[in-house]
Amino acid sequence: MYDLLLKNAWVVDPLNSVNGVADVAIQDSKIAKVQRDITEEAKEVIDFTGKTLQPGIIDSHVHLGEMWGSPFGPRMLAMNGVTTCLDMAGPLENILDNVPKYGVGINMAILQFASPPFTFKDANPSQQEMIDLIDKSLEEGALGVKLLGGHYPLEPEVSSLLIRTALERRAYVAWHAGTTKNGSNINGMIEAVKMADGYPMHLAHINAYCRGAIKDAMEETAIAIDLLKANPNIFCESYVSPKNGTRLTCDKDGKIQSKVTGNCLRAFGFTEDKDGVRAALLAGKAFVVYDAGGYSDLMTGEEALRRWDAADTNVGGSFNINPPLPRIALAQAKRDDGSFVVDAISTDG
Repeated sequence: MYDLLLKNAWVVDPLNSVNGVADVAIQDSKIAKVQRDITEEAKEVIDFTGKTLQPGIIDSHVHLGEMWGSPFGPRMLAMNGVTTCLDMAGPLENILDNVPKYGVGINMAILQFASPPFTFKDANPSQQEMIDLIDKSLEEGALGVKLLGGHYPLEPEVSSLLIRTALERRAYVAWHAGTTKNGSNINGMIEAVKMADGYPMHLAHINAYCRGAIKDAMEETAIAIDLLKANPNIFCESYVSPKNGTRLTCDKDGKIQSKVTGNCLRAFGFTEDKDGVRAALLAGKAFVVYDAGGYSDLMTGEEALRRWDAADTNVGGSFNINPPLPRIALAQAKRDDGSFVVDAISTDG
């Protein structure tokens, strides 16, 4: 007799080539059998007709900190079947402080952001400043650090030094490509791969560099795929949503703080300042992140503008900035041996 029997679920298990209606038997908290019709008895039987059953999802790029949205990330992940995730910015202290209230028991690894004007005072920190940040982050529970070069860029030489310093200190290192020389685009990706210099590095959301900012979007996609094929030291993910994630915060002079937000505003024909955000919200091109009652959602239009103003512009935001064909091409691209070029599909959510 099994402990639990889940009947008539649509079971998706790529590792074992299962994709269809089946029963799943559980014994001693482990999967004991998966087949079309299990006839043995069980202490508890649940009918899963019309539901999908799959192993817990690993999302290798999420944002759980309030700086990028809200504290509800762990709950939202669990609601969507995620059991393990990698947070790609922190802030570490903010996420850890929220775990007792909003944590749901999923596995979370966190990368602390290494970016001015937050964890570095400017775009040219010394190596000792890097060591201090890396060591403190590791001591407090982070897996490593992430360069938010697309949003808050460092000088090129500084970015390269930070990568080497993090690896020397046994820290996981990820990079949203971009420096003060090259932005969050295909040129930034080319620069990042070169600066990795053959060492392991996690390059975030490959689709973000294939938006047609420098060349045709599909030409950029082909360049990105070739770069990844030629550099197996680069670990990466991509996402398939049209929406990105960013900050809509403006400085005291009304200028956009995040370079990514500036790129998005420019792409839609708006100015890269407070007036541009206001116009983008009213035109339905920009979205603000808001608390929809225990989870985060996106809002645009006049109500979004009121929320943005009420928060003194300091809110997370989003744009439908990702063209469809690069997202699809990156998700499907294969190496000569049949393995995927992009290591994982994430949400960046």
